[in-house]
Amino acid sequence: MRAIAPLGRRLRYLLLKETGAVTVEGVLWVPIYGVFFALLVDVSLMFNG
Repeated sequence: MRAIAPLGRRLRYLLLKETGAVTVEGVLWVPIYGVFFALLVDVSLMFNG
């Protein structure tokens, strides 16, 4: 149980700090995931369509 306490504190710190880093990372990663998902759908339709 002692090992979980530092993890909880770290997680709480990451969730409560508001520096905007999460927004910037989201703006950078969402288009990449969108393109990857579209490619995945396209390839699956090509093989199963």
